[in-house]
Amino acid sequence: MKQQQASQPLDLVAFLPTGDYEGNTRRNMLAAVAHELDRRGRGEKMLCVERPVCPLSTPLKHPRKFGQWLAGLRRLRQVGPNVWAWTPTVFVHDLVALRRPRLRQANKKLLHKGLARALSALEVPSPGSRLVSWVFHPFQVDCLTLAQDALKVYECHDEYAEFAGMEAGPARQKWFLSMEAALARSAGLVLTTSQQLAERMSAHNRRVALVPNGVEFERFHGARGAARPAELEGVPRPIVGFVGKLNEILDFVLLGAVASRRLEWSFVFVAPFDGRPQLLAAPQFRSFASLPNVHLLGWQPYARVPAFINAFDVCTIPFVVNDLTNGIYPLKLHEYFALGKPVVATPIRELEAFADVAYLAGGPQAFVEAIGRALAEGSAELQQKRIALAQANSWQVRAQAILRLMAEAAQALSPAGASA
Repeated sequence: MKQQQASQPLDLVAFLPTGDYEGNTRRNMLAAVAHELDRRGRGEKMLCVERPVCPLSTPLKHPRKFGQWLAGLRRLRQVGPNVWAWTPTVFVHDLVALRRPRLRQANKKLLHKGLARALSALEVPSPGSRLVSWVFHPFQVDCLTLAQDALKVYECHDEYAEFAGMEAGPARQKWFLSMEAALARSAGLVLTTSQQLAERMSAHNRRVALVPNGVEFERFHGARGAARPAELEGVPRPIVGFVGKLNEILDFVLLGAVASRRLEWSFVFVAPFDGRPQLLAAPQFRSFASLPNVHLLGWQPYARVPAFINAFDVCTIPFVVNDLTNGIYPLKLHEYFALGKPVVATPIRELEAFADVAYLAGGPQAFVEAIGRALAEGSAELQQKRIALAQANSWQVRAQAILRLMAEAAQALSPAGASA
């Protein structure tokens, strides 16, 4: 009986934490899960609910998106193999409504009606299938109850309370943490991407599972031997590289000190600016950015990122070490490893397990020395070990784990499972 229940088909509704499906930070994971559902050949589907349109605020903040909505381009649509996306509508911006009960309830009713129509159009859930409601941020607490009888899943992939904006005051942070705790308690399954997050969520829920970030292994590993990007023509080697975002989690004091000590090394950042405006005027950022061997290339299309990594001699993860970063399992880690690259990083908690294949260093001199060792490494054995690690941590592997955990949670919460 247990085996039969564990294999129950699942239809997933994923409420995206930011933006739209095409540019979402969890897109690669969601696409892998949808692919795995499709591969199982049981008619299971995934609906991604994008950030809502508000007729009052969206025209000002996202005029292009609002124009698409007016033109009917944001309705239910297929955006990939076995993946559909839909942009709902709310009366008032959902973050504004969160602290105003009447507005919050009005938004929720509108979302409920819209979701019911979208699910009906997709014929979800299909007969015998279990519906799963999957959210990624505490601000989405109301989304968990939009679909009746759905398995509720919360994925915590950041220390959200440590983000910029939460320092506005202890009352705001307390409100936020209480909302996250309520969300975690109401979920039938909590997924986390780091050990620190798993430990914190375990205080609110007995069913917590660690599923770290993964990698599109074939995409990145396949870039070995790729042509050097044109943007790197004329940039002297060795190249010490970074891909990601320029914001407050990078240690610009460390980076400035390291780059100024080794002017013969080129420091390349394939990263858009994603920080607070005041960071641009901060002395540590300005000093770092003004160095002659620092090359800030800005945003690059995702499809081009593997070729940049392939051109790096050493890859870096130069995060500040604090409560926020100790809860991060860096997405870029296995992207670097998929190409066999040596990685030099600050000793944040999640990277300690990789000390045998990466170089962890705190402080400018130690970081310089670690880069020097990485440049001199020349170890085919280490390179292959990194590649094998990346392959073992692919998004496909993660998708299989996620669906297994969801099936187990659904079984445990069913009447038969509870009595077994």
